[in-house]
Amino acid sequence: MVLKIMQPASSSSFSLEYNESKCATGEACLIHTNCIDESLGIEDTFSRYERRNLRTENLSFHMSVNPSPDEHLTEDQVKAFISDIMKGLGYGSQPYVVYRHSDIDREHYHVVSVRVNEQGRKIPDFQENRRCLQLLAALAPQYGLSVGNGEGQRFATMGID
Repeated sequence: MVLKIMQPASSSSFSLEYNESKCATGEACLIHTNCIDESLGIEDTFSRYERRNLRTENLSFHMSVNPSPDEHLTEDQVKAFISDIMKGLGYGSQPYVVYRHSDIDREHYHVVSVRVNEQGRKIPDFQENRRCLQLLAALAPQYGLSVGNGEGQRFATMGID
């Protein structure tokens, strides 16, 4: 399993547009939402959170979740795994969406959220990549995932920038 947290941007709209464009071409599909106001929709829910904080410059959270080719998780296991990662990073009660991508030779997932909570406070992201690695290492046995066990350079670095 490789997790990669992308560089944050000033708005989540680019990440949402990217994933929605992949859905439009059939290369991706939305498989899970968390805390999305159905009356507003995904983009307006995210925008409502982003407008609550005028001081934070980088408001988007975008993570790629890449199981190795020999790891076969059910969709429910993927949702539970991502939920556990998001809770551990402090995004568990945030609105977020999960897309399954099939635009390359293996399925992978994109998670998009906002870095500002409902009160307008920034979600702490200090050493977020390090915490993500620790969560991945702790959760891997529960989900039968291989992580950093010397099976090549990709797993040695665990894909985190």
